[in-house]
Amino acid sequence: RATDHGRVATRAARRERVAMRAASAPAAMDASRLQSEIKALLAPYGIPALGVPPSVAAAVDERCAGLAASATPPPLEALDGDWRVLYSDAPSP
Repeated sequence: RATDHGRVATRAARRERVAMRAASAPAAMDASRLQSEIKALLAPYGIPALGVPPSVAAAVDERCAGLAASATPPPLEALDGDWRVLYSDAPSP
């Protein structure tokens, strides 16, 4: 009986891992789509994006929130290197 319980638990764990992998694929596609939409929204305003109207800023903020909710954080090594601010909702200094 103990081995039957072990097999059931192993099958359940395997199903869970498969489901998690399947769920992460659409999330990655969704994150990629959101990134593209953010870039497209900001493209007309230059790099860094300046003079972004409130309606566009709201659309960017909405997609950024969706991106934060959908994406798996990258490993910290992915953050190494030089950075350039493309968009910020903070007031300029």
